[in-house]
Parts: sequence; structure tokens; C-alpha cells
Amino acid sequence: MMDGNEGDILNDVILESREHLVNIEPDLLALERDQKKVSEEVINRIFRAVHSIKGGFGFFGKTNITKLSHSMETVLTRLRKKELLPTTKLIDVLLQGVDKVRALLDDIHYSDSIPIENELKILEPFLEGQAPTEEENVMAEQTVIANEASSLDNLTQKYPDINSARFNDLKEKRFKIYEVVVKVNDLIKKDLNPVKLLENWKPIAEVVSKPGNFEKVKDIKGLDKEIAYNFILASILDSDLFPSAVDMPKEQVVLIPYENTGNELQNSQEIADSGKDHEKIPPSQKTDSQVATDTLRVKVSLLNSLVNLAGELVLGRNQMIQKLQSKIFEGKDFEKWTVNIFKSLEKIDASCSGNSGKDLRAVQADITIVKESIQKLLGLRLTDIHGINPLIQNIDRVTSEIQENIMQTRMQPIATVFKKFPRIIRDLSKNMGKEAELILTGEEVELDKSIIEMLSDPLTHLVRNSIDHGIEMPNVRLGKGKSSKGMVCLSAYHEGGKVIIEISDDGAGINLPKVVQKAIEKGLVTSEDAAKMTDREKRMIVFEAGFSTADKITDISGRGVGMDVVRTNIEHLGGTIEIESEMGKGSRFIMKLPLTLAIIPSLLVSAEGYRYAIPQVGIEELVRIRSREIKDKIKKVQGAEVLRLRNQLLPLIRLSSILRMEPTFIHPQTGEKIPDKRARWSDRRDEAKEALKNDKREKSDRRESTANAIKLAVLKVGSSRYGLVVDEISNSEEIVVKPLSNYLKTCKLYSGCTILGNGTVAMILDPTSLAQVAELRFDVFEKASMEEKAKIESQQKKIEKQEILLFNNAGEEVFGVAISKISRIEKIEAKGVNHVGTKEFLKYENRSIRLFRLENHLSISSPKEDSQFLYVLLPKGLKQQVGIIIHNVIDVISTEVVLEEHSVKGAGLLGSAIVQEKMTLILDLISFLQNADPNMSQD
Repeated sequence: MMDGNEGDILNDVILESREHLVNIEPDLLALERDQKKVSEEVINRIFRAVHSIKGGFGFFGKTNITKLSHSMETVLTRLRKKELLPTTKLIDVLLQGVDKVRALLDDIHYSDSIPIENELKILEPFLEGQAPTEEENVMAEQTVIANEASSLDNLTQKYPDINSARFNDLKEKRFKIYEVVVKVNDLIKKDLNPVKLLENWKPIAEVVSKPGNFEKVKDIKGLDKEIAYNFILASILDSDLFPSAVDMPKEQVVLIPYENTGNELQNSQEIADSGKDHEKIPPSQKTDSQVATDTLRVKVSLLNSLVNLAGELVLGRNQMIQKLQSKIFEGKDFEKWTVNIFKSLEKIDASCSGNSGKDLRAVQADITIVKESIQKLLGLRLTDIHGINPLIQNIDRVTSEIQENIMQTRMQPIATVFKKFPRIIRDLSKNMGKEAELILTGEEVELDKSIIEMLSDPLTHLVRNSIDHGIEMPNVRLGKGKSSKGMVCLSAYHEGGKVIIEISDDGAGINLPKVVQKAIEKGLVTSEDAAKMTDREKRMIVFEAGFSTADKITDISGRGVGMDVVRTNIEHLGGTIEIESEMGKGSRFIMKLPLTLAIIPSLLVSAEGYRYAIPQVGIEELVRIRSREIKDKIKKVQGAEVLRLRNQLLPLIRLSSILRMEPTFIHPQTGEKIPDKRARWSDRRDEAKEALKNDKREKSDRRESTANAIKLAVLKVGSSRYGLVVDEISNSEEIVVKPLSNYLKTCKLYSGCTILGNGTVAMILDPTSLAQVAELRFDVFEKASMEEKAKIESQQKKIEKQEILLFNNAGEEVFGVAISKISRIEKIEAKGVNHVGTKEFLKYENRSIRLFRLENHLSISSPKEDSQFLYVLLPKGLKQQVGIIIHNVIDVISTEVVLEEHSVKGAGLLGSAIVQEKMTLILDLISFLQNADPNMSQD
């Protein structure tokens, strides 16, 4: 048993060793990549790291870590002496050694009971002599298989549910085995009972073994909170995603490697079993390695800055105390001055109500006392203290800088997560027979430590998906004209106050028809809904729980729970994830994340007198709808209310309704808040019926009251939008996020709470959860919005600003024709028109052109009298030159023509429009002429 000091030292050694292991991996991969040009500096760096690990744990007598590190150190010595080359086989062996050391660190107290024989055996050929042959590698693999078989007995002894056939079946399916400890306190916090917990696990994992009496437990809250139950679960999910999927703390979930199954189970304490008494997990079971992950390294320059700022803050505090002390001393006489004022006022009142001829000098004396007392009270104002304003401003500045610097201490470069992906890409590519290269950019971008920690699992899954589903086999890529080696790019950068992380590949892309087909087969969507989906909606199907396009279950994919967990984790961080993909060219996953979760800019709103905060990262804009506009702007789509905003339909949620508050409105006459009995805002927005005009409604209708205007915030949920209607929109404020108490953990509407500047508490709203609780069907609204947009576009086609010629035919009708359709307008004498039978011609530019009259082919009035002069319209776009006779040219104007197609119909007429407050018939010259002469043809 080690004392407190030794425990602290061990924690430091574990922390340093973890950092060494993180740095060793990329160096080993660099050696493998540059085999022909071995860098002595890189080898020395790896050697020093392994030597430090060996020395640190040798002091504490951790035999297994020391032995394994020593063997790796010996191999590195031979590599440094150029007795060995950094072949792929050698790097594989060293990486396996790194993995085993990491596993030993994870369970430091039991590290000496975890077998390391396999790792020592595969290192042995490299310690002296030549590297192992292919046959020797096969022999080593067979030895591992034999060890796995021998460990089965230990597994089945502790968990009788797992027999040989069961174990082999799980192994064949490439499941991973986990031991999960569930405490009674976990169930109480999540408001779960045993049956509900097992139901939640069904889509994620297979329950291999469970306590026999677990489901019989009824009164969970009556049990000791530290009582715990042990489960064995099998899942295809990797250890980085599994704890999030089963919603259990990482320290209560243990991955049991196949080769160590029996030994690992022997080392874990049996907590609960069928027919046995419950035992508590001792607090000491939390290992030092787990404690070590709670530490963080901070730059010395940042700490120096904090120390200096703290000094300035103390100085400002002292100055403030000195300035305020005099005022505090004067404030002690506050009560005396107030009493003097009241007494003097009473005397004045008595004097004025008594004998009017009384000497006024006593009254003047009392008034003087009142004035002096009031001046003294006013003198207590802090703003009158000399130099107080600059002092307050300085303290405000220093406090803001301290806040910024403290936030910087939590910021870590994203390289801490990115570092592990070269190894993942290498191992996956090798195992799957693919070739892939990882390109990292933006490793210096910094994020809050809490975000970094929660980001690791989703990124790992997405990178694995790029290799598994994206990058094709080398021969397939060559057949497509691509390089045999695929590219996976992982980048991070700042944009709009957020951190953008992109994972892209040049692989096969997402096969949308296959995605839709799989979704229909699994019952995630119907064929009818799929036919209406946009490409973006089809791509987002991959995030649905249970969806997978894998044809068979492997150790990498196939269960369809990974992407769902990825999206859940990203949204939990206050971020969003989008997909871009092109078939045959690749895919790109785009994550947008906040810089920090501790202090966030928010908008303060209120509903029925209660204040709430909305994170600004989820707000797109603020909208105010005047009372008289509500009827025109708010419509109903399938029973739900939507706002027409810039030709888009925006679904609306009333915050007070979703929180089950009684809605109220301001009475236009009394100004009082009274209950609002309307089910919707659009109710009773129409004109009153005749019978009700004098009885039910008054002139000061609340529909016209400015107090009843609708105020809303347009919130973003992924790529969808909705409007949250509130009573008041206050102001923006940077708020400190506080976690919810256990009593509110199950309330999904809130992501946290905060204390405002005035000391009141405000709940922080979660936009995604609000939409889920309101059961908003964005697909329905998007479809309706597209139909509305198409309708508006159709109308806009009829509303075009253009130059038109206005004329009449010596009758009552006014005609209009687009100038763009006219070649020329010629003024002629009426006697210049020649007749051949019923046809009319005009000699024009040494040729005869056929003339047509509107009254002969349209149902319009004929000219009342003959004119001396006529005008001839010569249209464009015809093979033969013809003309249309008109009588009077009115004007040429530029205007927007709102065309009404149904009011006036006829061959050659586009419709009618109101131009210069007169009804105007709009001509279609080509159609008119073709109707007049069917032989007429266009160019």
C-alpha cells in the first residue's frame, strides 16, 4: 500500500508515460515510411521515451511494464546500431508493444497479473539474430490462438452463461466483449429501471451475461446507491464509442481482449451475481491512470500572465476599498438624515395648515434642514466619488482578461486528437488490403479540453468509415483511373467564431440509391417518402439509428449504430455535422463546433415572466411581426402554424406552450395580462361577422395593438430552421454555463443553466431538443416551402419589368406589346394600303408586305371612323415580312406587367394587365399572326 506522496508521484509517471506513448507512435510510423533513410534523431527520441517509461515504473516495482519496456529498448538499441532495418514486421511488433504498455497503464494496480508473454515472444526474434520468417509469424499467431482457447475456462467459470459455443460464436462474428458495471446510482440519475435499461441496450449490444436477479429488482430508490451489477456485453462497436452508446461512464466499461479474457475477468471484482449478496465497489477501485487524465499542462507564459493580472486585480480591489470607505462611513448617518427629513416635513405641514399669519422663519428653517439632508443623501452616490469610474473600468478590463486567460488554460491544440489517426489509417489499410495516406492540416487549431475529449470518438469512427466504406481496393481504383493509394484528409480551421473540422476522402462516395434502398428495407423510410427526398435528405439517412450499407458484419462496421452515436455526440457538444458526397469521387464530412462550452454568448428571452438563455451559435436571426400583419404572414400547414419568411415557410413553436405555461396577451385598453384562449395566433384574425361587430369586438382590437406583436428567434437545427416565439427579447450576454442538477437531468429541453448579472437563474434552452419535443416534421414543411416557392416563382414570371408600346385601334380597347418583339413602327397614309380581294398589302422598301387588322381576328370593337394616317407594326422573328395596322400610338413606357391570364382569352392574346390604371390587352404578335395566317412561319 503506497502513501499519498507515492500515489501522487505514480500519477505523474503515468501521465508522462502516456505522453511518451502518444509521441512514440508517429515516430515509429515515420521510421516505417522512410526505411531507406533512417533518422538517428527519431530512433534516439523513441529510445529515450521507452527508457523513461522503464525507469519510472522500475522505481515502483511494476515488473511487467519494466520487462516489456526493456525488451523494446533492446530492439531499439539494435536498430540504432543499424543491426536491424525498420521493416513493416518490426514496426508492427513495436506498435504491439506500445499498445500493451498502454493497456498496462490503464490498469496499473493489476498490471503485473496481465500476461505479456505474447508480446515478449514476438519481440524475441529481434533481440538477437535475424528477423522472424513468415513461417515463424504464423507459428506466433497459432500460439495466440492457443492462449485464447485456454482462457475460455476462466471466462466460463465466472460467467456460466458463456459456454464454449457461445464464446466461439461471438469471436467468429468479430464482436468485442465488454464488462460493464452498473451502479444503482446510475439508474436513479437516468430515471431507469432494470427492464428499461436492458431495452435501451438491445439495438447497441447483445447481453451475454447478467445477474440473475437484476430484472426482479423493483424499488431501485430504496437500495444503497453504491450497489452495483456486473454485465458482459458483446458489441461490434469499438471501445472509443461503446461507453457513449450504452450511456455509462468510461471507468465502468472495460474492454476484455480475446487473448486475455480469462485473466481480465479474474482481476475484476465480482459485484453481483445470482443468489449472492450485493457488495459495494470500493472508492479505491478508481485507478491512478484514470485520475491522471484529469490533469492538464499549461504554458508557463500563460500562468505568468494570470499571476500579473491577479496582482492588478488585488491592487484594484485595495483602491476600491479606500475609495468606498469614506462613503461607507457617511452611510452610517443615513437613518438620522432620513428621520430629520420626515420630522421637518411634518413641521412644515403643521405650520402651513395652522395660522397663516405665523412667522415663516420657522418654516424656512425646516426647509433648509430638508435641503441639507437630501444633499447629504445624494452625496452617497458612488458616481460622485473622485476617480471611481476609471477604477471600475480598470477592474472590468482586468476581470475580462483573467477570464480570457483562464479559458486559454483549457484550450488544447487539436493535434492531441489528430496524432492517433496515422496509426489507425495504417492498421486499417493493412488489415483490409487497401492503400491509404492521411493528410493532416490545422493541427495547431485550439479547442476547449472538454470538447477535445468528447471529439475523439466521433472522429475515430468517421476516419474508420473513410477507409472501410470510402477508399476502394487498389485494383478497383486503378480501374477507375485513380491512383492505387487513396487519400484521407483531416483538417481543422476557424470560421465565423467556430472550429470547422473536415474529414474527406477521394473514394467511392455515397451510393444514394443503395442508401435509400437499405433505408426502405430496414423500415427507416417509406417508398413514398423516399421519392420526395432531396439528395441532402438522402445523405442524412446514414445518421439514422440502425442504418448500415455493409453487406456483412465485420469488426469495423455493419451494425448501423456508429453514425447515430457520432451525430448524437456532435450535437451534445453544441455542434452540427453535414455530408457532401459525389458518387465515384469521394465524400466530405463537415463538423462545426463551438470553441468552448464553459462561457458562451447567448440571447436572453422571456416567456410568461420567466427568463431563458438561447446560445447564439444556434440563432440565425430575430424577427418581429406586427399585430396587423399576423393574418397575412402566418399560415397553417397540416394543422401546424408556419411563418412565410422571404418565400420560405418557417414552422413556429410558442415557448410558453412547449413549457406548458398558460399563454397570455396584453389587453389593449387596460394594459393587463389576461389569458389567451386562442389555440393559434391566426385564430380570429379575419374580419368580424356582421352580428359580432357591435357586440364582441371593439375598435381598439388587440390585433392592432403593438404590445401583441409576435417576437421570435429563428433557430438552426442542422440544416433546418424553425421560429421560437417568445414574449420578450432582452439582450445578448456572455453567460457561464452551469450543469443541471440531478433533478433536471431528464429534462431534455435544457442544456444547462446560468446565473445572470442581477442574480436570477435562467435556464439555457436546447434548440434541438425543443424541435424534438414539439415533434416538428421538417420534411413536411420543406416540401410545402418548395411548393410555395414554385408558386411564387410562377407568379414572378408573370411580373416582369419591360418596355411596352401602348396603342389603341380607334376603339375603346387599349393594347400593349413588348418593344423587344417589334422590328419597326411605320407611319403611313391610309390611301397607301392596296387591296387584293379581301387581303391588304403595303409597298415597303421596294416590296409588298401583307397587312393584318386586329378587329378582323380578335373579338374587339372596330374603328368608328376612317383615319387619314395609320401605323404599321413590323414584328420580329418571322421569315416573311408582314405588318399589323394600328390607329393610334399612345406611349412607350417601362413598367412591371402583372399578367392575368384568365380574365381575357383569345388567340394572339397573352392576357390582360393594369397599366396606368387602365385595363390593357397584352398582344402576342407571333401567335396572333399565326392564327391569322396558318402558313406563317417563324425564323
